[in-house]
Formats: sequence, C-alpha cells, structure tokens
Amino acid sequence: MPRQVLTLRTARSATAVLTLTGSLLAAAPAHASASTCTPWATYVPNGAGVGQNNLRAVAVTSRRNAWAVDDYVAASGPAARILHWTGGRWKPQHTPGPAGLQLYGVAAVSASNAWAVGDFYNATAGRYETVILHWYVGS
Repeated sequence: MPRQVLTLRTARSATAVLTLTGSLLAAAPAHASASTCTPWATYVPNGAGVGQNNLRAVAVTSRRNAWAVDDYVAASGPAARILHWTGGRWKPQHTPGPAGLQLYGVAAVSASNAWAVGDFYNATAGRYETVILHWYVGS
C-alpha cells in the first residue's frame, strides 16, 4: 500500500514563503478550451465552521484532482483547512500545524504530490513563522 505523508516545516522568515509561492504556479492544461469546458457548478465543502470562511488558493492538475486551502472561524478560533477535490466532491484533509495556522498558497504536480504555504504567530518568539506543508503519497 502506498505511504501517505504530510510533513510540516517551519522557517523564521517570510522570504521562504514568497520564494516558494513565487516559483510554484498552477496553470490550466494546454488542451483546455471553451468548447471542452462545462458550465459553472457550486460546491460547498462540509465543516465550514461557525463564522467567516476565506478561500485562499486553488491548484488544479486535472478534472479529477485539485487542492484548495482556506481559513475559517471554528468554535475554538481561527483555523486553516486543506481540501482535496477527487472528481466528485471536496474532501477535507488532516491539516497539521500549530494553533492559529493560516495557509495562503497551494501548488500541486499530481494527486499524490502537493504543497501548501502559510504562517502562524509564535507567541513565545514574538514573531510570525513560515509553515510549509507537503502532501506526498508514494512507496
């Protein structure tokens, strides 16, 4: 069975996030055209929280694979969420990280390899710290 790994890395500078997000951009497939597209559809993910929801970024690799990051207000306070589109619905994924994590960008190269970036406030250090999450399914 393939191994599923979601790793968490932190950095002390926003420079790492800007560098990473600036170099990982998703694009529509070259074969996409108006004649092959379907009309807009609305999808509302489950577990949207008790307050405001903010979609931050989406990365699409195929019509059956997309990743999105958002943040919302949960009963316990602000929270980040990673969603995975598998062709039929958005599925919330386990989102590791410290309290107050916010995710701002996502990039994906396949259904089994995606990255998300954001930050959180480290009260002990008195500063914001960068967070890089990597989703990888492989052997």
